[in-house]
Amino acid sequence: MLHRDYSIASDIHIRVFDNRVEIGSPGVLAGHVTIHNILTEQAARNGTLVRLINKFPNPPNKDVGEGLNTAFKEIQALRLKHPEIIEKPNSVLVVIKHEALGRLQAQKRR
Repeated sequence: MLHRDYSIASDIHIRVFDNRVEIGSPGVLAGHVTIHNILTEQAARNGTLVRLINKFPNPPNKDVGEGLNTAFKEIQALRLKHPEIIEKPNSVLVVIKHEALGRLQAQKRR
């Protein structure tokens, strides 16, 4: 919610399905951030809001740009597939599938 585009009169939508969660956020990615570099680059669209919330006693954002990295680490710890990030013309959609990573299968002995 900290990085959404507040100039667009729309809400963040979180849709929960049996096999996935979808998070839709108004606006495109900020600055030079792309779906390919989103875990390594940072651009605070709402810097004042980020700094203000960071002053709370137990802030959800310890540092700028850590939100998705934290989410990806948690998803990896659960051994789920990486989220899919889709940039649409006026929004960004993140799809978190409830699908485990592939497992090694033991070979049958002959």
